[in-house]
Amino acid sequence: MFEEYLKMIKSRPPVYPDRRIRISVANCGDLLAGVFEPSQDADIIYILFHGAGANMNAAGYFDLAFEINKLSGAGVLVPDIRGHGISSGDRGYTPYHTDVWDDLDLWIAEVVNRYPNKKIVLAGHSAGAAMILNRVTRHQKPIREEVRALAMIAPYLITTRLEKPPVTYLQPQGSNSVVQTNIIDDEECKTKSKATMQISNFSQVDISVFLAHFQNPNGPYSQKIAVRFNYPDELKKISRLVAGYTPEMAIAMSPQNVIEQLTSLELPTLIVVADKDVLFSKRKIIKICENTGNAKLTLVSVPEDHLTCLYTVAPKIVQGTKKC
Repeated sequence: MFEEYLKMIKSRPPVYPDRRIRISVANCGDLLAGVFEPSQDADIIYILFHGAGANMNAAGYFDLAFEINKLSGAGVLVPDIRGHGISSGDRGYTPYHTDVWDDLDLWIAEVVNRYPNKKIVLAGHSAGAAMILNRVTRHQKPIREEVRALAMIAPYLITTRLEKPPVTYLQPQGSNSVVQTNIIDDEECKTKSKATMQISNFSQVDISVFLAHFQNPNGPYSQKIAVRFNYPDELKKISRLVAGYTPEMAIAMSPQNVIEQLTSLELPTLIVVADKDVLFSKRKIIKICENTGNAKLTLVSVPEDHLTCLYTVAPKIVQGTKKC
């Protein structure tokens, strides 16, 4: 997965936004986004969120934003999620998972203020797609009416190791906070729940950190790394990648009950699957979407992998959301 991505990075000149903007958040500091300005007659603004551990400057995100902007004239904002890139906050940390979703609402408000009377499309790649899905389906606040559609690119909905329904761990006393572990075997989970589980070649989950955090949400485990990413050293040198996620950040960026969440969507949602994606199987994502019976979902595919699709998916995004 990373080999082809690194080759593509080296073969392409860097892309830069027209400018960067910032918003301030009381419990975090400044959040920043790169902006590709809309043409005079554009009626859509995209807000594009990066994947797990990444940031706006990670190769591919500005390339995608630039291509969307060039093809359609639409404006594109590419924020750094709190605790990532050049946004404020401890790396990979948030005190509450809902803070990440509230930050998304602040970006929506900023777009409405800067570009009145425009339609908004929330877009996300990988865990960024899961995050926007969570905001729309799990948050207790209605989404603004200016948001007209979602676009999910190589979305984090399942992993290639998922053979049985996702294992979830509930916080005691009926809390809704959940971590989806995607472990292949329920029995293995029961016997090794305090071990570090290898979920895929990309990441490892330390179940014991989640369990300790759920027992004492304000305790020291709230700042411990619960999910560690296995980025290659060469890629770490290129971008300011986050080493891992603390429990609440992982919850903010992970789906809970995928079929239930997708079924409940009322906004038109474009789901782009990558044919060669080794993290999130095209076949399984298609099956999940079909099982929802939700006519609001539109599935398309691109012949790339999980990361290289960022360089080619723009036409699908523009075509799939232009009538929102």
